[in-house]
Amino acid sequence: MNRSQDSAGQVFSPQGDLTIYTAQQHKEQLLLAINNQTTLQINLAEVTDIDTAGLQLLILAKRESMRRNIAMSISGHTRVVLDVIELCNLSGFFGDPVFIPSDPSDKGTLA
Repeated sequence: MNRSQDSAGQVFSPQGDLTIYTAQQHKEQLLLAINNQTTLQINLAEVTDIDTAGLQLLILAKRESMRRNIAMSISGHTRVVLDVIELCNLSGFFGDPVFIPSDPSDKGTLA
């Protein structure tokens, strides 16, 4: 997982699985990324698997960002992330535009 700072604020980029086995580690890093920020971008382009624990982590980030008045966006949605968000009918909750690839091998990055 990577955390970086750009001109728009903090960028949090989890890599690999965003599952029950890695959620606690990602949670700690995500909360560090939120601290003292005005914007947060979560880039999911390198997420290869996500389960309900990973989804709960994204919901936590959204709620915590709203509570702290931080502008949060999610980008780089992979097909596996899109599938879980759509399955749980949470696209509206996150409110981020997504790019749905026509090629199944495409990772589905934001245009």
